[in-house]
Amino acid sequence: MSQLSSTIGDGSGITVTSEVLSHSSVAEAICMTAGRVGADVICMGSKGHSRVGAALLGSTVQSVLARAHLPVFVIPHPRS
Repeated sequence: MSQLSSTIGDGSGITVTSEVLSHSSVAEAICMTAGRVGADVICMGSKGHSRVGAALLGSTVQSVLARAHLPVFVIPHPRS
């Protein structure tokens, strides 16, 4: 995370933060934190584990997409 902060945080006007949270629902914690900090967008990675999995988003991403009240940017894992 510190590498990401230093890469896009230098003079770009973008603020990158990270937190360690304890919550029963990861998706709920992501959405609540995004609202609390006044985020403009939620960025998440998605990694398919099979042909079927590649066509579908992960359950956490799907839950965030269903709950979020702001844009969610999903970045696919590069195929090797």
